[in-house]
Amino acid sequence: MAGPRGPGADPREPGRRSRDLATREELHGRSTSEYTSPFIEFFAAVDERFVGVTGEGRVWDLTTSRWVGVQPRQRGALALETLDGRSVLLTSLRAEGVHRWDLATGELLAPPLTGHTGEVRAGATGTLDGRPVVVAGGGRTVWTWDAGTGQQIGAYTFPSRIRGLTVAPDGRLVVGFGTDIAVLTHRR
Repeated sequence: MAGPRGPGADPREPGRRSRDLATREELHGRSTSEYTSPFIEFFAAVDERFVGVTGEGRVWDLTTSRWVGVQPRQRGALALETLDGRSVLLTSLRAEGVHRWDLATGELLAPPLTGHTGEVRAGATGTLDGRPVVVAGGGRTVWTWDAGTGQQIGAYTFPSRIRGLTVAPDGRLVVGFGTDIAVLTHRR
């Protein structure tokens, strides 16, 4: 995404435009500032489509230039993941818990995941020991929940602020903190 001062963008026009990285050509003719929430927080893939997710959880298809699914419009979007075959948006605002929203219906899937002690800034889903999990991090702590039961199954403290996290396909937890990265293997 090229911003107003990015390569080829007209500095007089606000907003961001989607561009093909190889050809640098615009993918569509409209700036995201023409919509209600122009700031993309992160990118993801949903059903083999590349999307941008706004801070309020709206999902924008970068190829078709359309909103995807039912938009829950919940601030504090953390991640867009696949959980039990569904596209799930993870959100958290302050210390209210981590919410899981079904992207297709806009419905809240279950009660919020709780047990963390502060603001959550990163989230992901994955599989640990054969069971689906939700992982979230904020401050210097990462929390893990069983996605089926909502039970917190782990908490890990790091020496500096959590910057990002993911669950690798092999079940290892990858955490960016400060200027370092840790790869954790779950032990039974």
